[in-house]
Amino acid sequence: MFKELKILKLSLFAVFLAIIIWQVRESNKISVFFTTNLSHSAGSEIEVFQAGNFHSADGVFLLSNLEGEMFYKDVFDYIDNCEKNTAGNEFSIANKNPVELPGSIMSGVYLMNNLYSLILRGEKESDITIVYPYANNLIYQDAGNGTILSNKIMDFNLASPVLVDEYTRGLMNLFTFCSNNYSVNYITDVELENKDMYASSKLLVIYGQTSFYSLLMKNKVIEFLKEGGNILLMSSSFSTNAMWLDNNRVRFSIGDSSNNFKLNSWLGLNDDIRNKIGLSYQFGGKAKTVIGQSYKILNKKHKIFEGVEGYEVPLSANRYIGAYSEWSEEASTYIPKNHFYKSEILAFNECKNGNLVDNIGGVYAIQPDSTSGIILSLGTEDWCLEKNQSNEVIFTISKNAIDFLVK
Repeated sequence: MFKELKILKLSLFAVFLAIIIWQVRESNKISVFFTTNLSHSAGSEIEVFQAGNFHSADGVFLLSNLEGEMFYKDVFDYIDNCEKNTAGNEFSIANKNPVELPGSIMSGVYLMNNLYSLILRGEKESDITIVYPYANNLIYQDAGNGTILSNKIMDFNLASPVLVDEYTRGLMNLFTFCSNNYSVNYITDVELENKDMYASSKLLVIYGQTSFYSLLMKNKVIEFLKEGGNILLMSSSFSTNAMWLDNNRVRFSIGDSSNNFKLNSWLGLNDDIRNKIGLSYQFGGKAKTVIGQSYKILNKKHKIFEGVEGYEVPLSANRYIGAYSEWSEEASTYIPKNHFYKSEILAFNECKNGNLVDNIGGVYAIQPDSTSGIILSLGTEDWCLEKNQSNEVIFTISKNAIDFLVK
C-alpha cells in the first residue's frame, strides 16, 4: 500500500512539474506583428512582418478596428526567430507577408491580433486629423521586459511592434463621433514633421503620451496653430523632452561621444514650447489629493459646457498641464498671465509641480494672436481613459470641444 501511495505521489509530482514547465514555455512565447512604415494608405497593399520564437501550426493574422470588427484574416508561414532586444522590440529576422487591404476600409487605428497598432491614413483633405502617439507609445510601452527608458536604450528603430495604448482604446467612442460627423484622417506623431499631411485640416487632435517630440515635429505643430489651425490637446506633458529622428531611428541625444544614456528637455535646450502655446507641465503638476480631482467650471457659458449641469467635471486624473496663472482678489478667480491675444481658464483643479509649487491644471483655451488658431487643452491624458470617457459629462464636453474647434 505504501509503495502504491509513493508511486501515486511521484506520478502527481510529475504531472505538476509538466504543467509548470508548460506554463513557463507558454509565458516565454513571443509572436509579434509590425510594419516598416509609420502609417499606410487605406485600401493599399502593405507588408506585415511577423516574428516569434515558437512553432505555431496556425500563424493566424487578424486585422480589426478598435470596436473589434474584423477586416482581414490570413495564415502566415512560420519563422523561428529568438533574436530580440531587451526592450527595443527589434528583430533581426522576420517573415514578410503581403496584406491586401479591402478598398472599403477607412482611415483609423487598427489592431493586428488585437494588440499591435496599424495606422491607416486617407489621401483626401479632412476636417480633423487625429495624431496617434506612435513613437511615444513605443518609448513608454512595457511588453514584459521594461520600457526603452527603464532599460536606458539610447536609440531604437521605429519599425517595431507598437502596442495600442489605453488612451487610444478609451477614445474609441469619441473617434466614432468624429467619423460620423466630420471627415477624419489619422497620422502618427512622427508624421507631424510633414505638415502637408494635415495642413488643410481645421482641427488637429493630439492625445495620450506626448512627452517626446523632435524639433521639426514641435515647430510644424506651432506653424499649424499660427496659420489658423485649431488644436485639441489631451495630454499633461506635451513636447517636454527632445528626440532626434534619422532614417527611421530615434535617439535621445546627439553630439554626445560618451554613449551615456541621457534625456534632454526642450526647456534645458532653451527651446521650450511654453513660449509658443503658454502650456507646460511645469505650470501644472500632480493632483494635490487622490480624492477630489474633479474640475471646477469657471466659465459655464462656454460652448464646450453646453448640456452639462452643475459646475463640476467628475474627472479622475493624476497629472495636469497648465498655464502660468495668478489669483485675482478682485475677480475672485485665477487669471492666466501671459502675452497672448486670448487666454482663459475654463475649468481647473489645484495641483503641485515637481518643485512643489502650487499651480492650476485644467481646461485652457489659448489663442496666441488675432489670426492664429485656438489650442484647447483638456488638461491630461487621463481624460482619454475609458473610466472618464464613459462618464456622460466628460464625453459631452469631449464632443462639444470637437464641434467648437471644427465649426
